[in-house]
Amino acid sequence: MCANEKIKIALKKCGKIQKDLADALNISKRTLDTKFYKGGFYADELIQIADYLNVSIDYLITGHDPLPKDLTADEAEWLELYRKLDPSEQLEHRAELKGYIKAKERMWFLS
Repeated sequence: MCANEKIKIALKKCGKIQKDLADALNISKRTLDTKFYKGGFYADELIQIADYLNVSIDYLITGHDPLPKDLTADEAEWLELYRKLDPSEQLEHRAELKGYIKAKERMWFLS
């Protein structure tokens, strides 16, 4: 899979469209379409795109997002599962988890 395809996937996961990306790069939608069609993104553009889409350059180039070295296997699995959710699902589950942790802290405090 080429960087263009990975950019489109990341856009979808972020709930953004190509016009949003064009605006972020300060280029026209037509210029962005040409870059997608010809595969002509410069390195500095890939850096901007990665930053805008909150992905790593490694992901755009290789398809693999490096994980912090201090993550345990269980933490890496949680992160992988989380990344498979669309943004609205991520927000929903994050809120549920925060609520669970707050309730657990209250129970600890009351005991």
